[in-house]
Amino acid sequence: MRRMLSVLFIAVMANACQKPAHTDLDHENAVLAGEFITKNYSGDAIQLYLRELRQNTQHKNYNNPAIDSQELVSMLKIFQAVYDLNTPETKYIFNTRKLHSKHCFSTGSIILKVDTAQPEIKQLAAGKIPTGNPDLDKILLKYQFDSVRLAYGYPQITWLTINTAQRLNTIPIVNELKQVPSILIAEQNGGCIDGDDIAFSKEQGGVKITFSEGGGDCPSGCTFRKYWDFRVKNGIATYLGTR
Repeated sequence: MRRMLSVLFIAVMANACQKPAHTDLDHENAVLAGEFITKNYSGDAIQLYLRELRQNTQHKNYNNPAIDSQELVSMLKIFQAVYDLNTPETKYIFNTRKLHSKHCFSTGSIILKVDTAQPEIKQLAAGKIPTGNPDLDKILLKYQFDSVRLAYGYPQITWLTINTAQRLNTIPIVNELKQVPSILIAEQNGGCIDGDDIAFSKEQGGVKITFSEGGGDCPSGCTFRKYWDFRVKNGIATYLGTR
């Protein structure tokens, strides 16, 4: 995460020196993300970005394994605009309750159900990469997968997890792995537990961002939830109310 924070900080500073590229979440006169937001909400920006990709197969970056740093910077600017309102509501969100999004997706691991009889899978399960299968090795080496975690009970339980230190959109990588015959199932790693959350929704000329606080029987399943809605347009946030 420290590396990602550094990348985002550099990207933000670069935007201070030149006109930023336009995206659906960005605006020409948007504020820049400061240290507090960059430090505390970069992980949320990544999760919200991956959530958007998962929900929108037509997204321009759906099949791009690289995480688009400009998209993340744009999201951080939206957080900054809300933070800069400096109202009792935003102080509660950012400083008192410290609301964050659900973290649902791993950026560096993929779960595989495998044919344990195949020689490349035996090599992989032993942590030996390359495995000898050129199609599998091309994927493993391309994305720098360098460690394997076996399911409890393996090989009777025929699942394992491959890991990389890279931070990636794993959707297209999962689809590549599905083409390898000895891989029976490939899935994104991760899973949500109920609790606080943040959601983005695009509107004409702006973005609506909603912070929510879960209560009750979280994380098993929140029995009630409180919402704070904001609209950010041209770098300016407007508080829409609590519900």
